[in-house]
Amino acid sequence: LNFTICHNKNIWPPYNLVPVVNKKAAKKYPKMEKALNAVDAKLTTKQLTALNKKVNVEHQNYKTVAKTWYNQNFK
Repeated sequence: LNFTICHNKNIWPPYNLVPVVNKKAAKKYPKMEKALNAVDAKLTTKQLTALNKKVNVEHQNYKTVAKTWYNQNFK
């Protein structure tokens, strides 16, 4: 399925989220692994689909959408 067909028919494949970082970056930023794993533990496919809708369909600013989700889940 291409993007147009998925969008027009409201068909979206499931997201399988996996945080991936190369060893050099992980070593340089040791707190990154913990932060990515915390987000991975909280961010569900349903939530990510809703966040993508806010950005791609409702044309909300991606930074605002991400910050709002972060504040609702980590503050």
